[in-house]
Amino acid sequence: MEIESLSNSIYVIYIIVGYFLKYYILFYILYIVYFLFLQIYKYLCMAIINIIAFFKILLKPPNLNVLGLEFTNYFAIIDGFLTLVIGIVYLIIAVAFMIVTGIISLPFNYLFALEL
Repeated sequence: MEIESLSNSIYVIYIIVGYFLKYYILFYILYIVYFLFLQIYKYLCMAIINIIAFFKILLKPPNLNVLGLEFTNYFAIIDGFLTLVIGIVYLIIAVAFMIVTGIISLPFNYLFALEL
C-alpha cells in the first residue's frame, strides 16, 4: 500500500467522522434550543395571564356582600397584587430562559460555521 493512498483513505475517514460528529452535536444543541423555546413560551404565557388577571381585578374590583350591604373587596385587590408578583416572577424566569438560549446558540453558530 502506498503512503499517498493511505493518507487519502485517512482523510476520507476524517471527513466522514468529522461531519457526522459535527451534525450530531448540532442536532442536540438545536434540540436543547427547541426545548428552551418551549419553556420560554410556557412561562411567557403564564406571565401574561397573571398580569392580565391583575389588571382585571384592579380595574373592576369585585364587591363583597355583607348583610345586604355591598363593599369593595379589598382582599381581592391584595390577591391581585399577589397575582402581579407571580406574573413578574414568571416573566423573570422567561427572560432567564431567553438569556440561556442566547448563550447556548453561540456554540451552535460556531459549529455551523466550522469548515472541516
